[in-house]
Parts: sequence; structure tokens; C-alpha cells
Amino acid sequence: AWGDALVADGQYAAAETQYRRVLHAAPDKSDRLSAVYCGLGDTHLRRGTLDRAVLDYRKALLARGDDDRAATSLAEAMLALGRADTGEALAHLERLRERAPGKKMSERAELALGRLWVQHGKIDEARHLLAPMAEDLALAPALRAQALATLAELLKIRISVVSTLSAVTGFAAAAHGFSWAMAHACLGVFLLAC
Repeated sequence: AWGDALVADGQYAAAETQYRRVLHAAPDKSDRLSAVYCGLGDTHLRRGTLDRAVLDYRKALLARGDDDRAATSLAEAMLALGRADTGEALAHLERLRERAPGKKMSERAELALGRLWVQHGKIDEARHLLAPMAEDLALAPALRAQALATLAELLKIRISVVSTLSAVTGFAAAAHGFSWAMAHACLGVFLLAC
């Protein structure tokens, strides 16, 4: 609202000025604060100053902890930075998901949650969340492409695990006098059970 149109138009300095005016005019309204800090974060995100975007999204969440946009944007900015310390963003998104079981999160929030789950090793949760998104033809193409890319990343992880297990199983079998074929048959049974 206040500076969103300016951000969309690429007028980042004007948008930041507008957001800061709103901050000074009504510094105590949590809904407004959250939206303004999200707008400032979006401005920094588009400018490429991701660390500043993370700070603004955190301020938005301090103003209103259940803000779907702020939690999602925080996760996206942290992932764009390649940060490993995304536990904070993960906790916000998981709380949003649990807050009302019947209420659906935005697709952006679900995608960010799935990507964070992959980063934190929650592979099955990520797969169950992202697979329907990848198949949803009504979903925005960019979100669907990100869901597919994240699922492809999951496949690489699984292939890597299978290759490692296969090699370990083969060496263990040879050490104990089993044939490689017998070892791989056992590995296949194990993988089917997973």
C-alpha cells in the first residue's frame, strides 16, 4: 500500500522514504509496523541488500509474530543468502502451519517451508508438502518450478544416500564373505522398507 507500488515500479529509494514516513507517523500499531517492515525488507531484497532485508523481516515478526508474509520473506531472504542458520525462519513457518490446522498457508510460505525442511534434513516432510505443489497446474509457474527444483534436489540427496549405502553394504558383505549380489539384494529390501 504505502510504498508497495513504488517497489513494484523499481523506485526503491522513494519506496524506502515512504515506508520510513509511515513508521514515524504511527510507530505503535503492530499490523501497520509489520506491513511497513515487510515493505522495507522487500525494498532491500530487490536492491540486493539481503542482510538488511533479513533485519527488516525480523522487525516485522517482532511487531506481529503470526505474519505469513514476514515469515515467508525472512525464509526466502535467508535461503537467498545461503545461510545455514535458518532455524529461526523454520520455527516461524512451522508455528504458522500449526496455528490453525484448517487454515492454509500461502503457496510461497509452503514452498519456503519445504525448502527449509530440505535444508534441515526433514526430507519426507518436504516431499509430502512439495509433491502436490509440483503437480498443481493451477499454481503460478515460478512457484511450481521452484517446487520441482527442490524435489529434484531431494532426489539427488536420496541417490547420494543410496550410492553410499550401496558401497558400504558391498564392502561389508565382502568383509563377511557374502557376494555383492546378495548384499545388494539386502540393500534393496532395506530401501523398500524406508
